[in-house]
Amino acid sequence: MFEYLKSLTSRSEPETAKLEKYIRKAYTRDPSIKPFADGGANTLPPTLRRDRKNRVIYYIGTFNPPHRGHLALLNHVYQHSRDAAGFHAVAVIVMAHGQSWADRKVRDDAKPLRLTFDQRLRLLEDGLDAHAAKDTRSRLWVMPRDVNGWWAFQARLNAACAKDGFALEFHELLGPDYVKLSGPQCFAWHGVVTSNICRPADFDADGGGQQPPLPLAGFHPWQQERQQGLTDEPAEDGEGDTDPTSGDEAWMCYMRTEGPRKGYSVRYIRSRQPSMDPDMSSSKLRSIIAESPPDELAENLRGLATNPELLIQIMKECTV
Repeated sequence: MFEYLKSLTSRSEPETAKLEKYIRKAYTRDPSIKPFADGGANTLPPTLRRDRKNRVIYYIGTFNPPHRGHLALLNHVYQHSRDAAGFHAVAVIVMAHGQSWADRKVRDDAKPLRLTFDQRLRLLEDGLDAHAAKDTRSRLWVMPRDVNGWWAFQARLNAACAKDGFALEFHELLGPDYVKLSGPQCFAWHGVVTSNICRPADFDADGGGQQPPLPLAGFHPWQQERQQGLTDEPAEDGEGDTDPTSGDEAWMCYMRTEGPRKGYSVRYIRSRQPSMDPDMSSSKLRSIIAESPPDELAENLRGLATNPELLIQIMKECTV
């Protein structure tokens, strides 16, 4: 009888839960935090499901300053991951390096730009509000503390979800300059996600063509995914995942290992129409800022900075 009642109880438990609930449990600094923006009546909040792996994509950067390439990479990868067959990325967490790291990166600049942590996050949030797709923005959290707090938070979040029967995986979003043919950077627990939307990948140097990407050192050959957003089927929330005519593709490869990292993956979103300047970087923006006459700066930053006017305003605040 006890086992029967137990089975009834387990059946009555919800099979889904909002990720926000567990973030609040894990983010001990502020348990009342509201990580995700309201996406509106037709957009579901980041939701966990017990019947599948729930993947969280996280993105670490200095963002001194953030640029349009950062936003394009975030938006493009999530749009091709949130309802992709078998991947199910429920959310993106973005975090910035601390101030000492940011200051070290500009110490050799002739005119170093030292934006504070709060200023970098302000520019990043503003850029996401202006340029990210609505359904991406409502599932993206910019963590209000630097990356040094991420590792302990990640463990607490994983434990809180596991306690209620939800399986989490953490995949790091990297630019292709960190995912090389000779081997990718593999610090994430479960895998890496990347794309050539901003700059070429050396394992896919011809831009794709009709051939699979070249195998990465230490990994099995790539396998192409069938993406839900590239079919006539609707996404779970009723919104299309990608433009069916874009020709973009998702590829996955797995690490050659039988050890504890078995199943570690690299996921590559191949864009047929990369839309960004491949030389775009925060370093390039800092050079433009250092070399531009004041009356030409806003125009020189246009299309590169997330918000040229706000960036200039913040720089003026730094000099007051």
